[in-house]
Amino acid sequence: MIYKLSKDYEELYRLICEGHIIVCFIDYKFSTQDEDEKPYRDVCKVEKSVQWKRIEFGVRGICYGGIYDFMLKEHTEWKWFESLCKNMKVEYIIPTK
Repeated sequence: MIYKLSKDYEELYRLICEGHIIVCFIDYKFSTQDEDEKPYRDVCKVEKSVQWKRIEFGVRGICYGGIYDFMLKEHTEWKWFESLCKNMKVEYIIPTK
């Protein structure tokens, strides 16, 4: 990669909570059933919508993962976010100031 990437999920969470849309790379599989399937790497954006009460990782109408208000009964938003980032091996492009 020629980009400076980060796995600092606390910083990423702070950035999206401030209203920024962040470009990131994620790993995904077409089938959750096939454990032998090699994951694909894709670029997407992550953003937090205060209006819709959700955080989503997506691109071109495809949602790779999200956190929705009904999920917050079980865990905090931060815990869901951290877990999702680790599961998808999120690396984001460090924004310039």
